[in-house]
Amino acid sequence: MKLKVLPATIGDCILISFGDQDYEKNILVDGGIGFKCIKMLKEEIRSIKEKNQYIDLLIITHVDDDHISGILKIFEDQSIDKSIIKKVWFNSGKVMSQLFREKPSGDCEIPLLLNDTTEMSLVDGISLEKALDSLGLLSEQIIKAGDSYEMFGGKFTILSPDIKKITRLYSKWEEAEAKNAEMSGGNDYSIPLDILKKKRFLADSSFHNASSIAFIFEYKNKSILMLADSIPSIVSKYLGLHNAKEKKEKSIIDVTKVAHHGSGKNTNYKILDLIDCSNFIISTDGSQNGHPNKVCLARIISSVNNNENKAHLYFNYEINNIFLEEDHRDYSFTCNDISLANYEYIVEE
Repeated sequence: MKLKVLPATIGDCILISFGDQDYEKNILVDGGIGFKCIKMLKEEIRSIKEKNQYIDLLIITHVDDDHISGILKIFEDQSIDKSIIKKVWFNSGKVMSQLFREKPSGDCEIPLLLNDTTEMSLVDGISLEKALDSLGLLSEQIIKAGDSYEMFGGKFTILSPDIKKITRLYSKWEEAEAKNAEMSGGNDYSIPLDILKKKRFLADSSFHNASSIAFIFEYKNKSILMLADSIPSIVSKYLGLHNAKEKKEKSIIDVTKVAHHGSGKNTNYKILDLIDCSNFIISTDGSQNGHPNKVCLARIISSVNNNENKAHLYFNYEINNIFLEEDHRDYSFTCNDISLANYEYIVEE
């Protein structure tokens, strides 16, 4: 299994490829933001088509611009063959209206949360929901926590969002939302891990992030945890239920895509105590909100070290000066720049 974590500036765009060479499947999770990411995404889609493969599943985790802008650009580009997209998971307003058995209104169209003026042209005349619907790709299926799906020889276990958050999203679908202030005043890189690991956890309160689709994907004997921008209270609840159902204390995870670009508000010890994982991917260029917050990395490293393992952090950008000399002396971890490996993370067989 291979994860290609494209350089999506402050966002996410991840292509998961797996299966035998003659039967390779592709799952695209979000579309990121920024010229380089979108250019690379289009190249990946054209390469998939040239290999006579498909995007077997497109997962649009939620509607923030740093996750959805690249998808909008794909549907805007007439040179891209959208027929290679076979299935879409997207909890849009129209899809949610089916759950609540209400007639969808014009307000159900996607509320674009674009904060980059270079992207504002996307607003004119484009609705992702309409584009998906016109191609017969807008499923009536709500993706919600507690459900599971067996597809492509693998299994998806959905950990977020729950019905409560879907209901709240639907009731506020027409409202724009200001982003939560993260950790204003720069980053927290000058503070040692030993202090940060004890810092009180303050949870993300964004309802858009709470509506994120998060899931475990298992294929053969490998398992990945994709957390989008999800919030830990929902994920930990359903991860705990999943572990109980499987009669195990922890889920064995080969690699975790860390929630919300390494925000300190989206990873807590409760989630980390429910998984057995040493490998963590962080998708961000570090240009906004102090991401990745070192307090998030401190929790990850100390949790993995407490299990007598070494933590391995994988970044899709070169981000320097996060860790102090004493951090490396006192804790066991590695930092890896996957941009040097064509942005690829290979889940070893």
